[in-house]
Amino acid sequence: MKKMGCVLFMAFYLTDIATASDMIKSAGSVFVNSAGEKIETPPSAKLIGFYFSSRQFQKFTPQLVEFYSNLKKEGTDFEIISVNFDKSEAEMMQYMQEAKMPWLAVPHTSLAAQALKQIKKDELKITGIPNLIILRDRQVITTNGRVDVSKIGSGAYKKWLTMEPEITQDPVAGKNEKSFDEPQKAATYKLPPPEEEPCLAIEINEKRSALVGKIVKIKFNRINNLQKEGKKPQYTGNLRSSEKSSGNIYTSHPGIQVIFPQERLGYFTKFIPNFGHSQNDVSSLIKPDNGEVYVQIGRTAKEDSTVVGDRYEHTDDGGEYKWSTYTDADVPDLTAKDTVTVDDVLLFPDQLNGKTVAVEFYCLVKSKNKPTGESPVYIASGGGHAYVQIDFPPEGKEFFKDITDQQDFAKLATVYAVVNVSRDGSVSLKAKGRRASGSGDDVTYKW
Repeated sequence: MKKMGCVLFMAFYLTDIATASDMIKSAGSVFVNSAGEKIETPPSAKLIGFYFSSRQFQKFTPQLVEFYSNLKKEGTDFEIISVNFDKSEAEMMQYMQEAKMPWLAVPHTSLAAQALKQIKKDELKITGIPNLIILRDRQVITTNGRVDVSKIGSGAYKKWLTMEPEITQDPVAGKNEKSFDEPQKAATYKLPPPEEEPCLAIEINEKRSALVGKIVKIKFNRINNLQKEGKKPQYTGNLRSSEKSSGNIYTSHPGIQVIFPQERLGYFTKFIPNFGHSQNDVSSLIKPDNGEVYVQIGRTAKEDSTVVGDRYEHTDDGGEYKWSTYTDADVPDLTAKDTVTVDDVLLFPDQLNGKTVAVEFYCLVKSKNKPTGESPVYIASGGGHAYVQIDFPPEGKEFFKDITDQQDFAKLATVYAVVNVSRDGSVSLKAKGRRASGSGDDVTYKW
């Protein structure tokens, strides 16, 4: 599968089902040290302590620094990750430097920090700070690590090695597992307040340097290249605030690349361009801001930013991002369908994996450095839609060459192909022919 104009990055995204069993995962893969340097190697140890604190609670921190340093001199398998409650990143860095913290911290405004704080409050039922929560082999051993360090010093480490876990919930089972058949409720996200001024999707890249890590209300009217992201339960797409003039649509601006959890697909599908070429799709572009979502902005235009909700409510502890309704996608049952679109293949690939279906498409792009009509090519449901790679035998060369030559006059085309989903979740097609005859195991395909 190929994304036109899209580059993926591995990103943590916050959902309403994070639990204490997920603390290591929720910490993400990007950290900072007291010098302000970004570290992309997650701390790894048998015992890991999550230290929740801020500058106003400095009495215990020097004691913890001494405790940690002594253990590291002894070669013990122990690490600490800080989660900061100060008002700004500058205050966090000043605190880390003044305390001479030898361990790493999650970035101040990151989704990882917010997820860990939510786990601390909602799952572990801890409201105050400072706290030292100890995990052994990814399981919560104790939420009273601060008391242990204060009372028994270096003996706390030996105690933690033998303690039974406080929380043993299977991260795959129980409350982490949700069925689409169960009643659902709107998700809640506890994050910093949004920026005062909303942005059109067309404007975001001009302002990105000042908005990295911040949450902005993005106004848009379409989503391009919408598709499932590998094996993950999430989707990726490019929000646009396109405009029309004299019947033509202008989509040359890059928009903003976003990811969102699978259960929110239904919110975005109504913003997919109509089938066919985007130049003919003007019905939904009355204004460039008929969609609005809150997005935490990624570091660069090539990195996905994360959608956290479509409305914001002020609260005493930083505000909540929510969805107006639980917009679970209206997932079609494609398992019994013989004819599907390219969008069907890219949005619901697992239903079609291994099946031979008639695939409808409008647009075709030939592979780079390949002569016209050579395999493979990439097909899509129209301008602004995601493309999927399709391989074909020599007999299909004329069929695809004719379509390439007709790109200025898009017409619906159909080809029979096998859907293949690889182990990493990427999708491709293998064409069999443009016509089929027979039934069951006796079907034959011709070009």
